[in-house]
Parts: sequence; structure tokens; C-alpha cells
Amino acid sequence: MISIVNRPYLNKYSNYNPVYNGLNFVVDSDQRLVSGFRYIAEIFAGDSSSSVKVGELRHNPDISYNNQGVFDVGRVLEDFITYTLPWNIVSMQQMQNHYKKYFVQFGEEKGRTARVTIIANAAGKFRITLATPHDLMANYSAVLIQGTSLADLNRPLKVTNVVGTSTFDLAIPYQSGVTYNNAYVIQGAYSTSGLDTYTGADGLKYYQFIHTGPGTDVAYAERGDGIVVYPDDASKTFVQGNWRIIDKFFSSTYESFVYRTNIPYVSSMIGSPVYIFPQSVITKKNLISTANDRAVAFNGVFQYEDILNYDIKPYAFTQGNLTRKYLTYRPRKVIPICLTDYFTLSSLASWNMPGSLGAGTGQNFVGTLVEVYLKSLPANLSQTNGSLIGSSPTLGSPAYTYVRFAGTTVANQWPQGSYVNVVFWKLVGSTWTSFTNNGARVVNVQTVTVGGAPFSELTFDIPYQVGMQASTLHPWTFTMTQRIIQRPMGFALNSGRPAFTGAVRVESGVGPKNMILNGYTEFSDNDVKKYTVTPFGKDYSLTSPMQNGAYRGCRAVGETWTFEIVDCPCNGYDAYTVFWLNPLGGWDYYTFKQRTDKIRKVEARNQFRRSLYNYGTFTNGQKGQSTYTTLSNDEWTLNTDWLDQADLDWLQYMYESPEVYIILKSHTNEFGTSDIITPVNVTNEEIILGNKKNRGDIGSLFQYSITMAKANRREVQRGSNYGGNYFYNRS
Repeated sequence: MISIVNRPYLNKYSNYNPVYNGLNFVVDSDQRLVSGFRYIAEIFAGDSSSSVKVGELRHNPDISYNNQGVFDVGRVLEDFITYTLPWNIVSMQQMQNHYKKYFVQFGEEKGRTARVTIIANAAGKFRITLATPHDLMANYSAVLIQGTSLADLNRPLKVTNVVGTSTFDLAIPYQSGVTYNNAYVIQGAYSTSGLDTYTGADGLKYYQFIHTGPGTDVAYAERGDGIVVYPDDASKTFVQGNWRIIDKFFSSTYESFVYRTNIPYVSSMIGSPVYIFPQSVITKKNLISTANDRAVAFNGVFQYEDILNYDIKPYAFTQGNLTRKYLTYRPRKVIPICLTDYFTLSSLASWNMPGSLGAGTGQNFVGTLVEVYLKSLPANLSQTNGSLIGSSPTLGSPAYTYVRFAGTTVANQWPQGSYVNVVFWKLVGSTWTSFTNNGARVVNVQTVTVGGAPFSELTFDIPYQVGMQASTLHPWTFTMTQRIIQRPMGFALNSGRPAFTGAVRVESGVGPKNMILNGYTEFSDNDVKKYTVTPFGKDYSLTSPMQNGAYRGCRAVGETWTFEIVDCPCNGYDAYTVFWLNPLGGWDYYTFKQRTDKIRKVEARNQFRRSLYNYGTFTNGQKGQSTYTTLSNDEWTLNTDWLDQADLDWLQYMYESPEVYIILKSHTNEFGTSDIITPVNVTNEEIILGNKKNRGDIGSLFQYSITMAKANRREVQRGSNYGGNYFYNRS
């Protein structure tokens, strides 16, 4: 019996682990002391409904772990986890390359030979006890006994009964006085249905042997294993040879496995029961599986002192928790940004993550809500018709107040989310009383038809009061203080559900340039002051302040980021945006706005020397010292702003990240102008970490100077053989 002692996600919030810290499983077996024993781990990418086997490991019992098996399946899964470059995505997209769902099936293998420790009488028949547990099945298994003093016992025999884990009975009569000091047993199978035939690819007939009824693998043999076959009928002869199992499959007809061999067909053997002894270890796979764990490995990494208490919980968006984070260690959530900048936010998605601490640790992340604060404001509004004022009982508790305006223009100019100062009136008896609500918010916008005419209906988060009324002398007035456009990303239209059901990782394109590429004209028209980005999830309490559009019935489920539009560059330097893969498996961005120096380094020239006088002639333009190949590359030295300790701690991983890219905006050549990225390698060999935390000098600022070299060298022609009539080495 095999069992799983430890999983890498044991006692964690979720079964979501960084692959580069290793994914260690520990297994145990009651067979671990058997000769030739090894643990087996089969690794599958995917889940129980759709998977591909990506690796198989075998380990001897680890004497430092009480002979248990220790498997780091992370090293296998690493090769199947990559990344997607998200810099110019629009809206929200799945990042399926950043993670891999997986499960592991554990099994074991061991030698077929076991030492005999006891030979006893069991109701007049032989009973054999072995030193280690066996894998025999009554009436379907066979044993080949060697080394006893009784010749009739030293031959292939069928097992008639199994007692416990180490003892079995035989059908031959018991005889006393048998010595067995050096006796041993080889385990095999007894083919009750005998030999059958099949036609091979070459058109010839070959033997296959079957077991009718056991429903399991009796021989414990695999494709390619050598076999020794003995007929049960002593009158029949069988020529031994280099026989092997060619194929193995389960047959519902026989309710067991069929083993096809390369043994040529001989008619006299058909139907004869036989003993089969594979010349391999006993292999048992898939004795226990983690398929129901729904584990996920992602392309992240943590340091040793951090992985011990690692938990993904702070990054799992859940309803009602506004502290949950995007996948970044960036210390500040207010970002100055240019209209030409790209920026993405990495996050976990709507996937219902299972956890070891309970059945339901899943998140309800639906999508990202972007609220854009515009510079422009519409004209003020006024309403004097009290019949166009009423309550919206479905949009708030207590009911909110709606006001209708003739036509559809107002609905287009006063978007949901905008902030408004409202002066309204109440009529109680014959007394008019005015009230002011500064900072009211438009929570719903729609067009309705009243008396056959179209109206714009705005609902404000002002609780409706009995007696609310308007007249020519007592008009309601509306002054917008901040016009906001709400841009939902990733929401399935009008459902309050995620567009990417079952996704694990998503990326949101939230930079101004990403917004322009998404068709948001307020960015291309330079009408934006700032905008906020907030993860939204399904609001199961149904008290959501967002009542219209694709995000109806949703509310914030994590931290809000604010992006403030600034003019760039403002210091005369070109700005360079660099993005890199961070330890959480997400992407970080930083724009270098200080001085940047770009140099071209000619690293090596392969040269050769030749004679200028060849066969009595000299050609004008011949070269003596000649260049064959030139190695050249571009490097940038970029300088950060003056940073405090929090920014230093965050930015340090750029030096170590294996994936770093520079965005080259408006890259121009003879073919046109476009924004491109170029992969780079950070060449700094040391990082000044700063010691302000130790000194207590939290007010000091530091500046990093980072050197990056293009990952792709410049292409340069090879030198010619001009003026020469000979060859040279082209190495």
C-alpha cells in the first residue's frame, strides 16, 4: 500500500505554488524494504478531464527520509511553463502560459524474487511464507520455486490460495522433510485461458495470452519486457527464445489485460494454459493520485526565508476584501504616467482555487473596472417638472432617486459614476424646503420612453424622500463636478460573471497606450486627468453600488490603483519603459525618465593578413590586414529617479529577472514607425541594496544606474575576398 505523506501545498490557503521553489511530494509504502523496490511518480499536465503525461520519475527509498520517496516534480513542470509578453494587450486576456495545472500518479516497482522463510502443511497441501510481501492472486498467479530439496516443488506452480500479505498455498500434496535454506520464489502469472493468436503487422500469426476474469494486471508486465513461458501440460513442448511483450491493453471482453507477444504461432499450443514469468520487475502504477487536488504550478519564485510561510491568499481576490493585491511588490499604487506609456496589471483570475484548509477558498473575481476622470464637463442641468422625479426601489436601500430629462443627449453626456452637486426641493404641506447634496454620484443611466417620447433617466445615490417636488420657482439643479467614464474589462456582457470561466491567470492592459489601442477616445483626445483601476467581483449580497452595464451586481474585491496623467518627457530626456517578469509570476513596469546613455560596443573583430602581391599583379583596393567578422551590440545605461527604500526593494529584482524588455516607442526606420520591444540582459554584476533600514535614515534617497545589453546582437556582413585568388577559413 502506498500513501502520500506530504504535498507542497499542505496546510496552505490554496494549491497554487511557485514552480521554481520545487514541488516536493513525499510518499511511503509498506513494500519499501522489498528487494529492488523503487517509487514511481508519473507527472501529468492538465486536470483529470484533460491531461498529457509530461514525465515519469523513479526513486529509490531515501534512507535520510525513513526510506520514503521524495519527488520534486517542479523540475519537470518547469519546461512546460513559460510566459506571454503582455505589454500591448487591450482589455483583459488570459495568461495560460504562466501556469500549469498538474497532478501526479504514484506507484511502485520491485523485484519478482523473494526468499522462502517457512514451508508448512496446510490441509495436506504446501503453504509457503516469504520474507517480504508478495503480489500474488489466487488462481491467476504463478510461482517458480527454486532451491528446495524436493524436485516436484522446484518448478512452475499455480497459486491456489493467498493468506495475508506474505503467504500462499499450492495444489501439490505436502511432504515433510523438505529443506529450503537457499530457496527463493519468482512471481509470475497463470494464464487460465491459455494462448490465443493475433495477426501482426507483417501478416503472420503470433501468440497472445489472456486472463479471463481478474479485472486487473496479473503479470505486472509492460511493453518490451522479456518473458519466459512454460506450458501447464507436460506433454507439450515449447521452445524458449527471445520472447517479449509487444503490446498490452485492457479487454472488456475478458475483463482483464491481454498481452501480445512476438512468439510465432504453433497450432498445438492453442488453448493450453501456460505459466508466464516476465524478466522484469513488478511494476504497479497509479496506486494513488492527486488528480482531485486541482493543483497549479506558476512561474514564480520565493527566497528560502519566505517560502516557508508562503501563501497566495493576499493575491486571491475575494468579495468584501479590499486589501487583496495584484501580482506585484510595487510599493506605490499611485502612478504618474504618460499618454504614450504601456502598462499591464497581472492578477489571479476567477478560477475557484481549492485549498487544504477547507473545501471552498475560491475567489469571485469577475473583471477590472476602469474609472476615467475627464477634464471636460457638460453643461449644468435643471428640472422643473416634478412628475419626472421618482424613486428606483431596485437600485438601493432606501430607494434612490431618479430624474428624467427630455431626449437622449443627457444620457450620453452624464455617464454613470460621475460626481454631481445637487440642489433639490421638498414640498411638505404648503412649505417648500431646499436641500443640497454635494458629491452625489450617478449610479445608473438609461433611456426610457414616456408618452411615446424618449427621456434620459439618471439615478443618483440620494435616498428618495416623500415630498420631493420641483416647479418653475423651485427647480432642481445639477452641477457636475467630475465627469467619469466607466470602462469595464473582462466582464461577460451584462451577466456579472467572468468572461474567462476557469482561467487561473489574467492580464489587464491598463496603460494609456493600451487604452488608446482599445479604442477609448478620451485618451487619444487628451481629455483624461487620471483614472483608477479596481478588480471587481460578483456581489452576493446584492447591494452593489454599480447598477448598470456589464458589471451590474458587482463590487470591488481588491486594491485600487490610480494613474495620474503627466506630460512626458518634461526634462529634455527620452523616456524608456522597461518591463520584467517578477517573483510572483507577474509583470512589473518602470519608466526611466532621467538621462540615458546609449553606446554601441564593437566587442571583437576576426581578422586575417594576406599578401598584396599575387602572381605578379597588384589590384587597386586589395587589403592586407582584413576583417572577416565583426561582433557588435548596443547597450543602454539608464538612470532611475531618486528612490526611497521601498522603491529600491521593489526594483532590485529587475537585476535578477531572466526576462527583461525595453519598449522602444515610435521606433523609426525606412519601413515605417511603430512601437516595438527589444529583449535585454541586465549586465550589472552587483546591486547596492542600501542600508537605510539599519541606519534608520528613512529620509535619504538613492539613484540606480542600470546597464542593459540587447539580447540580440547587431547583424554585420562578413568581409569579402576582394582581390584575392585563394580561400581562407570561414570558421
